[in-house]
Amino acid sequence: MDISLITFIVGIAVLLYGIYKFDVKAYRRGGNKDDPPNTSATLRTSIILIMLLFIITLLRNTAGQGIQTFLGIYINKVLGIKLSISYGEILSILLASAIIGQPILGWLSDKVGRRFMASFSTFAFAILFIAFIYTGNLIFAFFAMLFVLSNFPLIMAVLGDLFPREQVSWATSIVWNGAVTGGNVLGSLITGLIAQYYVPVYGEVGALEHALLIVLVLAFISGALWVAVPKPPKRTKVPLFG
Repeated sequence: MDISLITFIVGIAVLLYGIYKFDVKAYRRGGNKDDPPNTSATLRTSIILIMLLFIITLLRNTAGQGIQTFLGIYINKVLGIKLSISYGEILSILLASAIIGQPILGWLSDKVGRRFMASFSTFAFAILFIAFIYTGNLIFAFFAMLFVLSNFPLIMAVLGDLFPREQVSWATSIVWNGAVTGGNVLGSLITGLIAQYYVPVYGEVGALEHALLIVLVLAFISGALWVAVPKPPKRTKVPLFG
């Protein structure tokens, strides 16, 4: 627990340091006509925006990692699938869902909008996993994992849409290092603490189910917060030749 808290604190420190050491000069040098206006107001907006995306990603990843950490235990204790080749095959199939999910969601995001798909995939993950808990149907688990594990490219694409070239690497490093890593730390920690709290009341199986359902609330909050993310600025299309 101490190591988890220290890791999370380090992630927050990286976020704050990244904002403080942001290369303002490089940003003001941007002369690409396709980039948004380089003003101090735009700079302040960018910092607020990166913090919003940080929170959205942190919440989503906390829920996602909490589910992934205890998924194997849930399958073993609740579904009664003992440690065997079948157990390994089931987990492998569930985790391999991202192999087909990422290109499909990436294609859909180009068609219907990246912000929409980022929000939709988060809601879909939470709803499908709740359906899995109440039915025990592994098909629901497969598609829930597909949506949660395929969300990363969508977030990275949104960052590329919202920030000018001078800020993309900075924004991506903050979200990936702080929010994704911090979510991985918090997800396992929070879910474990909730499960431990409910064990005396519901037993191990009931406590685990309650913990997973509670942590999924963070996914719903994350999905809803995408409403606050602005539309990307319009870019002028540059011909490939000529």
